[in-house]
Amino acid sequence: MKPAEPKESARPLRVLVVLRADQDRRRLLRHLGQPGLGLTPSAAASLEEGLPLLELRGVDALVGDLEALAALRQGRGPTYEEARWLPFCLLVPAGEEERAAPYLERGSAELILQTTDDYHRLIPPLLRRAHRRRETSWEEVARVIRHEMNNPLTGILGNAELILAEPTRMTAKVRQRLNTIIELAVRLRDVVGHLEMHLHANGNSSNNSEGPGEAPPRELRGEVLR
Repeated sequence: MKPAEPKESARPLRVLVVLRADQDRRRLLRHLGQPGLGLTPSAAASLEEGLPLLELRGVDALVGDLEALAALRQGRGPTYEEARWLPFCLLVPAGEEERAAPYLERGSAELILQTTDDYHRLIPPLLRRAHRRRETSWEEVARVIRHEMNNPLTGILGNAELILAEPTRMTAKVRQRLNTIIELAVRLRDVVGHLEMHLHANGNSSNNSEGPGEAPPRELRGEVLR
């Protein structure tokens, strides 16, 4: 009997393409939507046009031009702040390298030069590598929180409770301060727990299976911004 092939557990990477040039945007959208690439692309002519999808947290990575990256870095508000954590693949036409240099030096984006007709084939593996690096960083932050913050908090909380439980005499002021320490430690432990859950949710987002009826490649102008 032929063994069953393993199922692909990771859902497609949701990519937002932000390019002003209509022809380039549509051509790239068609390419990234090809079966087997593991991508679900959407497209917009500007970052502002793509904000509704970003607000819904429906994007795992961005592909865009210099104008899109500049808008992302300069934008204000929680949507822009969260989107700045996403991997960004910057498409740079020949002759625009100097304009792109400041962003690359700050580590703001991955770089692909549009110097050949088949540059688009480099984008899927680059996006997947960048996304894996971000996932690894989330996991590392969660590990540090778990070991470097939870352990001391547990010690502080436990020692304060032990002191309170001892039958020795202490003033009401000292007892009150110990109770304050316990209350603050419990509050901080809850905050750390919520933060760790949030980091795990970000790190594991690409391992969640896509629901039935995966959406085809789409233009935001027609579907989201009606």
